Amino acid sequence: MTGISIFLTDRCNLSCSYCLARGKQRVSTEFSAADILARCDAYLREPAPTSVVLTGGEPLMRPDIVRELVTLLRRSKGYRVGQIRLVSNLLRLDASLAAHLARHDVMLSVSVHHSDIGKTLGWGSRRLMRALSTARRAGCRVAGLVFVLDSARSLGAFAEIPPSAFRRFTTSVLVVPDLIRWPDCLNPEETAATMLRLRGRAAAEGIRLTGYWERPAQLILEGNTQRFAWCPGISGGSLAVWPDSSISRCRYLSPSSFLPEASKRLHPEVSRGESGRLPWDRVSGTALRQVAIRGCADCPILGVCAGGCSLCWEDRAAGEDRRCRFLRSITRSLLIERARTALLRREIREAVATLGPELL
Repeated sequence: MTGISIFLTDRCNLSCSYCLARGKQRVSTEFSAADILARCDAYLREPAPTSVVLTGGEPLMRPDIVRELVTLLRRSKGYRVGQIRLVSNLLRLDASLAAHLARHDVMLSVSVHHSDIGKTLGWGSRRLMRALSTARRAGCRVAGLVFVLDSARSLGAFAEIPPSAFRRFTTSVLVVPDLIRWPDCLNPEETAATMLRLRGRAAAEGIRLTGYWERPAQLILEGNTQRFAWCPGISGGSLAVWPDSSISRCRYLSPSSFLPEASKRLHPEVSRGESGRLPWDRVSGTALRQVAIRGCADCPILGVCAGGCSLCWEDRAAGEDRRCRFLRSITRSLLIERARTALLRREIREAVATLGPELL
C-alpha cells in the first residue's frame, strides 16, 4: 500500500501555542486541486490501492478544495484510491460538506485542540459534540479522536467530555505534549498528581495515552496505518509523516513553495524514511523547522548534503570540518534544555513515589 499525505494549507482557525510559533500563521503558496493531483498522479495510478490523507493546517479552511479533491479522487479514471481520510478539528464542518464527504466514503480523524481556551475561539466540548453529531447524522465514519493537551488547564476541558462519548468511536487517542513546555507545571508534585489522574482515566475508559516526557521536541500520534512524528513549531513542513511497517512508501505534498530547489531534491529521500532519519529526541522543534525550510549541506542531523544551504559556511576551500552555524548556535540552548529536562524528570519521579499511593 502507498500512503500520500497532502497538506492543503498552512492556515488554521485555531492558534495553538504548540503548533504556531508565537501565534503567527504563515500563509505560503497553496496549490489548486488540479496542481495537487498533477503532482500525485504517478502514485495514484500505481497497481496497489493508494490511501490518501488530507491534512494541514486545518484542511477545512479550504472547503471548496476539499470537495473538489474528494470528487476527483473517487471519479478520475485510472486512479486506484483506497481509503481517503480527512484530519480536521471539524469546527468548520457544515451539513452540506459532511454529506458530500459521506457520499464519497471519506473517513474522519478528529483532532481535538483544547489549548489556549479563551484566547482563540473559546470553544469547548459542546461545540465538539455538535460537530461530531453533524458528521454522524450525515453518515460519515469517524476513525477516532486525537486529543491534544498542552497545559494542565486543558485537562479541565477534557474532563468535561462525558465518558459515553468515547465509546461511540473506533479509537480514542489522547496525546500529551512534553510537560516541560507547559506554563503551569512548575510545581513537580502538582504535575505528577495531574498525570496520575490522567493515566487513571485513560486506563478506566480504554483511552490510549501517548506522552513523551523525555523527548521535548517530539509529539507522536499513532494511528492504525501511519505513524506521525510532529515537532512543535513546524507549520505545514515536510517532516511530518513517515511510513511504518504497514506502508511500503509514504510521500508528502507540501502546500508551500518556501523550500529551495536543493532541499526539494532531498525531500523524497527523507519523506520515505529510507535515509537521513532525524534523531527526534536530540533536537528542538525550532532546529527541525529551520532544517526543514532551508536544508543543510553536510548536515550532522540529516547526514546528507542538500546543497546551497544558507546556514552553512560558504567558504569550504580550506577543507576544515566546519559545522552548520545554526546548529552551533543552538548547542548552548539544547544543553540548557537537557539539563532542565533531567532535573524536572527527577523531581517528577520523586513526587510520584511520594504521592502515588495516595492518588491510586
